[in-house]
Amino acid sequence: MTYFKFSDAKSLSKHMHHDSSGKKFGEKVITVTGLDQLESNEAEYVLFGIPTLLNSSEEFELGHFDMFQTVLKSLLNIQHNEFNRGENLIVLGELDSEVISEELNKLKTNPPAFLGRAGSEKINLLHSILEKTIYKIVQAICASGKIPIAIGGQHSNTFDLIKGVSLIKKSTVSLLDISTRVNVMFENNTDHLKQNKAYFDTVYINKHHTFGIHKNYVSQENLDVMNSSKNLGFYLYEDCLHLTTLDKCIRFKNAVDFLNRELGFKLDLKSIQGLSSCCDSSSGFSVRDIRTFLKVIRKEQAQFFHICGFEANQKESIGYVLSYFISDFIRNDD
Repeated sequence: MTYFKFSDAKSLSKHMHHDSSGKKFGEKVITVTGLDQLESNEAEYVLFGIPTLLNSSEEFELGHFDMFQTVLKSLLNIQHNEFNRGENLIVLGELDSEVISEELNKLKTNPPAFLGRAGSEKINLLHSILEKTIYKIVQAICASGKIPIAIGGQHSNTFDLIKGVSLIKKSTVSLLDISTRVNVMFENNTDHLKQNKAYFDTVYINKHHTFGIHKNYVSQENLDVMNSSKNLGFYLYEDCLHLTTLDKCIRFKNAVDFLNRELGFKLDLKSIQGLSSCCDSSSGFSVRDIRTFLKVIRKEQAQFFHICGFEANQKESIGYVLSYFISDFIRNDD
C-alpha cells in the first residue's frame, strides 16, 4: 500500500523494556505484512494509526510527533497475562505521514496551505488519500470479522471508518461520540460540507449520540435539531457534575441503548480533563470515568473504536493513558 507502512516484530521489539519479571504484552501481539493475511489470524482486534494534520507558513504536512509510536511504547510494555492477551490484537501499522506529506508538498503554496487555491487543492488531496487508505484498511479488517481500533487523525476520519464498516456490513452504522462539542453538521447544504464529510449522512449513519457535550460549546441550532430528531441524541456534561462515576455510567448506558447497542465508538481526548491545553479541557470526564464507560462498551456490539484529539505537548501522558483504554476495550474478563 502506497500510503501505509506495516508494523513488524523487529520494529515493535525496540519499544519493549525487558527489565522486569513476567512476559510483555508486545511479545504476543500479531503483525502482518499485508491486508490479505488478516483473515488467517484469530485475533479479534486490529490497531492502526492515522497521522494528525499540522500546518505552517512554510509547509503543509502531517504531524510528526509519532503519537502511534508513543502509544505503542506504553501498550507493548504492559503485562501479558490472563487479563491482557496479546495474541488477541494485530498491530497493523500506520499511515505513512512522510510519504503523504511529500505528495502534498508537490503542490506548491504560498502563503499558508489553508489559504487560497493551492491550499484547497492540498486539503482535497489529503482528504482523498486518507479516505481511500482508511476505507481500504477498515474494509479489510471488517471483512475478516475483526474490529478496527484507530488512533489519531481528525473528527472527519471517523466518517471514513463508518463508511468502511457500513459498506462491508451492508447496513447503516450508529455512532456514539464522547466529545465536548457536536462534531457533525446535521444538514448537507453546501459542497464544502459534503467534501469534508462533516455532516449527518443518513446513507451511512443510522443514529448519532454525542455524550458529554459542554453547554459552552453547543449552538442553539444544534440543540434545536437534536431535540426534534428521533435519530439524534445527546447528554450534557453539566448534567454529570453532581453524579458519581456509577451514575454517569448509567447515563452512558442509556446512550448505548438509544443506539440499539450496536455502534461505532469515538473518543475525543479533549473531553477528558487535563489531556488538552484547550479551555474546554479544564472541565471534563476523568480517566476513571472513561475506563468505566469502556467496560460498558466492550459488552456491546462495538463495530470500531476511534481515538482522536491528540496534542503534541501531551503525548507522553496520553500514551500511558491510551494503553489503559485500548487494553480495557479488548479485554474479556467478565
